[in-house]
Amino acid sequence: METGQIRALGPAPLASARYTMPFTLAEQQARSRWQRFQDCVDAAKAGGYTVPAGHRTVVVTNVSIDWWGSPGAVYLDGTGLGSVSVAHELLHGYGLGHSFSNDTGYRNAPWSQPGEYDDPWDEMSAANVYGSGWNGTYGSTLPVGLVGYQLDRLGWTDRTRVATAGSGWSTRTLTSFQSPDASSPQLLRVPIGTDPFHYYTVEFTRKLGYSAGIPADLVLIHEIVNGTPYLQRTLDGGARLPLSALNANGVSISATISGATASVTVYTASSTPVYGPNTCVGGYVWREGDVRDYACVTGATRLQTAADNAARTSRWVNGPYGPHTCVNGYVWREAWPGDDVCVTGAVRAQAAADNAATASRVLHP
Repeated sequence: METGQIRALGPAPLASARYTMPFTLAEQQARSRWQRFQDCVDAAKAGGYTVPAGHRTVVVTNVSIDWWGSPGAVYLDGTGLGSVSVAHELLHGYGLGHSFSNDTGYRNAPWSQPGEYDDPWDEMSAANVYGSGWNGTYGSTLPVGLVGYQLDRLGWTDRTRVATAGSGWSTRTLTSFQSPDASSPQLLRVPIGTDPFHYYTVEFTRKLGYSAGIPADLVLIHEIVNGTPYLQRTLDGGARLPLSALNANGVSISATISGATASVTVYTASSTPVYGPNTCVGGYVWREGDVRDYACVTGATRLQTAADNAARTSRWVNGPYGPHTCVNGYVWREAWPGDDVCVTGAVRAQAAADNAATASRVLHP
């Protein structure tokens, strides 16, 4: 830090650049969170870099002032970048909120809401998560990942690996998000009543990979209420264990674990279709360019996408951009990084426009 001034790291395209803000530490501490964030953005602009419209932005100061994240904006300080909180705040930048439990008697801090941060299996419960083996570089060497609802909300689940229970009794085999077995669903949605945004999720989580810090393999049940996952716990005043079975809201769930899979038996009185947190508003459907393409588009665009996918290999030639160079008159669609389906220029422009508009086409509870 230069005398009387704070310096902020630049955004990814200029990651090695530093911008000096014309404020003392005391002056920044007296400002609001959003004023501090804007001061960093303004410092970068004065230094020759302007954040492109619509981009998520992370600012990092070289002194400890604050840590927070909000959709599209993250504020960090460079003194604790090995902390587990970095991932938590970055995920806020992607639009995730805090996770809760159904235990309204739990208070993580005097200022937190009842049940807030009470899901140690989920990174969105901040520092109240499992993990051990701390080091100064990467924080916890035994991390905890995200629960299934959060992965679903981010669009990081394959559409084919999410199942919805129908009315009546059914039994499903679940594999986990932490293992590569693709033989069965990873997440089961169980509808409650007639509200498509009020449902249970059931998942089998394992002590592997990004969730190596959890105590053991187990089944987790969350009640999703208006876009927030509530871990279902025992409320007997004792160990506050996660429930692997319940009877509530016209729903019955029971689960047994057998090695690398879990068997889940469900009853629900509801027949309400549940499409999860990426449900499109009326008149739009998922584009389905691949199993994680949740962009909301018109029905005609989805049909065009399917037709272009079917013609994918017939439009490739060996050329200056490798074996997937498009034949004359076509360009890569580029609807997501690595999308090498060859389409007309008009279709590529439509894909970019649909991507930009998708946030406004998602039905938020």
